Amino acid sequence: MSQYRLAMDAEVSKQAVTNLENGEIVPSLPTLCKVAGVLGIDLAEMIRTAYQAPGHEPPLAIAEGTQLLLEMGDGKRELAVRLLREIAKP
Repeated sequence: MSQYRLAMDAEVSKQAVTNLENGEIVPSLPTLCKVAGVLGIDLAEMIRTAYQAPGHEPPLAIAEGTQLLLEMGDGKRELAVRLLREIAKP
């Protein structure tokens, strides 16, 4: 699949797809969900695969956190993301 087609189907810019592939951005959870959906793969598996590239060890917390977020209902997921954003503020 071309970057252009992925961008169109996931409703993001082609530049966002390029930046994502190059590891230049950290996409939002909704964007990751869209990309995974377009590619027809499980989001947790997509994240695990990304960290399996040579030299990358997946932090267990990321895989577990992603799985937990996917299992939550929309309301709880939004609350969890807001809490994480507050905790991450400097």
